[in-house]
Amino acid sequence: MKLSYRGVSYDYNPPVLDSVESELTGQYRGRATTFHYARHMSVPQPAHTLTYRGAQYSTDGRAPAPKPVADSLPVNVPLIYRSDVSSFNAVAKTHLDNIRKSAERRLQMARERGDEQLVRLLENELKQVAS
Repeated sequence: MKLSYRGVSYDYNPPVLDSVESELTGQYRGRATTFHYARHMSVPQPAHTLTYRGAQYSTDGRAPAPKPVADSLPVNVPLIYRSDVSSFNAVAKTHLDNIRKSAERRLQMARERGDEQLVRLLENELKQVAS
């Protein structure tokens, strides 16, 4: 099939699936219809771990394992900054504490209003933050 995009012509050959008619039947807008399914599935694409602007991602949709903070610093960074990994951990702990306090405050307000659905959601959020 000949197609064109922004003035550039190209040939497009859609993949052909070998399909088999199933024994299942149904009705669509008053007419009988049969269902088809693929005889065999396509081969999955290989997974690659790539980096874009310093952020790693994987082509199969899974998140790559994070690198430790100390290993991610460039070699030419002075040693004084490399030893500040503990301060990064302290900031992360403070951040989680702030999230927990915010969720507890919102939970208290939801209980005062009597919103049981929001109470359940916030309790689940607190369980996730606690772990």
